[in-house]
Amino acid sequence: TWNKDSSWFFYRQKHELEYNNTAIRLGIRLATGRIQTVNDCADPSGKLYFPQFNGARNVSALTRNYIPDLEDYLAKGNTLTPAQQKLYDDVLAMLNCTVNDPEKDNALIDRFCQMLTELGVYRAQKENTLTDRLNNGLTAALKDSNDKVNAVFGAKGFLDQPLSLPRSIGLSFQN
Repeated sequence: TWNKDSSWFFYRQKHELEYNNTAIRLGIRLATGRIQTVNDCADPSGKLYFPQFNGARNVSALTRNYIPDLEDYLAKGNTLTPAQQKLYDDVLAMLNCTVNDPEKDNALIDRFCQMLTELGVYRAQKENTLTDRLNNGLTAALKDSNDKVNAVFGAKGFLDQPLSLPRSIGLSFQN
């Protein structure tokens, strides 16, 4: 980087950065000029705290599905127990925290999804049904076939395939 004081790192962040709400929040503050260097947000007790070296975060399922589905559930007149409300509050606090801890964040998101299943918002996943086993077997067979075709012809485009076999046995289509 050009300047180490204007670079932030998110360890093990997947390519889809839009699912990391901390990185998006940091980007907005950088774009609006509220933050220009790491020194502007280095105080852990400040409102603009963004550590230069942070963890990854993926809150897509949480913000797109889990929270809206819980809000729909509550809008229908349902209520949460104190323990469930605390879990919901913990999830909202995690979303507002700019220090990402992937292990803790993912465990919290999993507990929240489990709570939604217990509330009946989501159905519990069934154990390995016949359809699942057939689907898994078919997927494995197709993958094996794909691997064999790739081993014979290589990674080529669809239109390259008809010409590859004649060329492999020495035929040429040039004038």
